[in-house]
Amino acid sequence: ALGGAGPWPLVSFVFLWNEILAFGFLSFLFSVGLALWLFGFWVRFRDGNIVVRVCLHAVAAAGLLVCHLFGFAVYALAVGAYEAGRVVLRWRKSGWCLPDREFFGGALQFVPALALFFTTSTSSGLGTYRYEGLIHKLGDFSTPILLYSTEWQLIVVTVFASVLLYCLRKKWARIPAPCWFIIAIGTLCALFVPSVMFNSYFLSHRMPVALSFLFLATVQWPEPAAQQWRIFRRSLLVAVAALTLYISWHWANFQAPFRDLIAVGRSITPGSSVLSMTLGTDRYAASLRPPLIRAVEYLVPTRQIFSPHILADNWHQPIRLTAEATALVAAKTNPLFRPKGIAQGDLAKAFRETDF
Repeated sequence: ALGGAGPWPLVSFVFLWNEILAFGFLSFLFSVGLALWLFGFWVRFRDGNIVVRVCLHAVAAAGLLVCHLFGFAVYALAVGAYEAGRVVLRWRKSGWCLPDREFFGGALQFVPALALFFTTSTSSGLGTYRYEGLIHKLGDFSTPILLYSTEWQLIVVTVFASVLLYCLRKKWARIPAPCWFIIAIGTLCALFVPSVMFNSYFLSHRMPVALSFLFLATVQWPEPAAQQWRIFRRSLLVAVAALTLYISWHWANFQAPFRDLIAVGRSITPGSSVLSMTLGTDRYAASLRPPLIRAVEYLVPTRQIFSPHILADNWHQPIRLTAEATALVAAKTNPLFRPKGIAQGDLAKAFRETDF
């Protein structure tokens, strides 16, 4: 709807492997994809019947809200900035006048979704927010790509943005005038949005990822010569191949420290009951007594298992077990995988002292 034809949109493949994907925020990423489609439909069919479009988009926007609140916010930002940009451009050309029906239609489509939002418990988290410093937020702009190094990610994102801005300045590429408002407002949101909002975390990490796809979607390239497109396609293939090999190599190295754990998982008798515990680190020594972060019981239906609880990050909040878990204290346990330096007696003592 905005960028035109050609292989340029395939550049987005490089940015599909990003930090937000590694964090596991798949609902958010899925909703961003839907937001891009929905925004494209709003632009593509803007000459159609406004009543029909508003009704259809109102239903779709409410569905998008159910998918993810922040994905809905990305769509609202895109439509709002696009329509506001068209109003400002019309004022510059013809002087002040009332916004057209598209502007009001774009606003009306969000009424059912907002009404739905304020009937949910999510709206109660409006007062829950936390800001990070500006320097920290600049570092969050490394999230659109994942190279397992914040510094290298920032370098790649900066180089990519610089090359693209150079092409825009040379008029080798262009962004439609209303879409500049999307980029400008989206960048301001990414810089000043809270890192925690509505009891959800990493919003300042998510925004640069969504913004990168909005940026890629709005760039238009005039039809270049066949040889230039051929060079572009080959360069893109090289980048995709290099990124795929790098990811494969990194994951092969990532699995190495967990070979013992994987072997233990394969040795478990099917049908066994396994208790997975994650101990706290020095960071929690002063605040947790005992330093138990997680304890989760689950059945092993097959030998091939993967426990995200065992591999939980250190900063996960501590949990309290339910009363039904008290029977596990008296049960004899057969430790399958004991952290180095932790005696079995210490584990049992820590487990007994936990507030079940």
